[in-house]
Amino acid sequence: MRYGTMGVDFEERVNFERLRTERLAKAKAALKASTLGSLICYDFDNIRYITGTHIGEWCRNKMNRYCILPRDAEPLLFDPATPAKKISCPWIADRVFPAVGSMRGAIPPETGSVEKVAQDVFKRLKDHGVEKKPVGMDIADIPLVRALEKKGLEVVDGQQVMLEARMIKTKDEIELLKTAAAMVDAAYESIARAIRPGARENDLVAVANQVLYSLGSELVECVNSVAGSRGKPHPHTFSDRIIRPGIWFSSTSCIPTWLPHLLLSHFRLRKAHERAGEGLRKGLEVAEGFD
Repeated sequence: MRYGTMGVDFEERVNFERLRTERLAKAKAALKASTLGSLICYDFDNIRYITGTHIGEWCRNKMNRYCILPRDAEPLLFDPATPAKKISCPWIADRVFPAVGSMRGAIPPETGSVEKVAQDVFKRLKDHGVEKKPVGMDIADIPLVRALEKKGLEVVDGQQVMLEARMIKTKDEIELLKTAAAMVDAAYESIARAIRPGARENDLVAVANQVLYSLGSELVECVNSVAGSRGKPHPHTFSDRIIRPGIWFSSTSCIPTWLPHLLLSHFRLRKAHERAGEGLRKGLEVAEGFD
């Protein structure tokens, strides 16, 4: 029996080889059911879904990592850490290539970086005989789209195909959803204990991040912590405002993104809100007693 950071029995409850193969099979099926000849994905979550690989949050939103999934073929990964992927990801080691891009315009256009990407993409699609079929992209910058069109490629929306593939969760994904929800429960418990007069909104945000990252989250997002009149209506922006006795405090929502990048169970999240709210009410009653 082998346990990971969050106590998941990887061999019995979550089989990651099965998780990878089932996800890829669903992506292939969704692509085949569409009119597209291929998918080009820059969205980190879609890249992981198709290739079963990740590179860390430092690389997100830089547009320098992508994958290509041709119809009826295996995915191709273009990654800044090519040597590492060839060692750590043996299931795709022979289909990993260095990534080139404009870094969302950070690399000057005169370097021709965008044109190099378009040329490479066209070559890969032609090798698989799908260059004349529509190419679905999830996210892309306009210069890249224009460069692909100059190559004669028809670029269309590919996000819907991936949403179709990811809509129904697999057995392993459901198990990981439960794990992610349990991690949020732990975060809310810690937040409820930390809410007291003198604590600041950003202190509570820090608590949520500390707990979730310590439990193994690789990305924490959507953490809101707002107290007092600023919470009516909720601005969704925390500050260093001190929490005072008797003021209204909004529910804190925190979503950890664990290995498979899953959404949380709304039912578990609501229960966590209720538990945190009850802890807050008790804390305020104690604080008011000292007035």
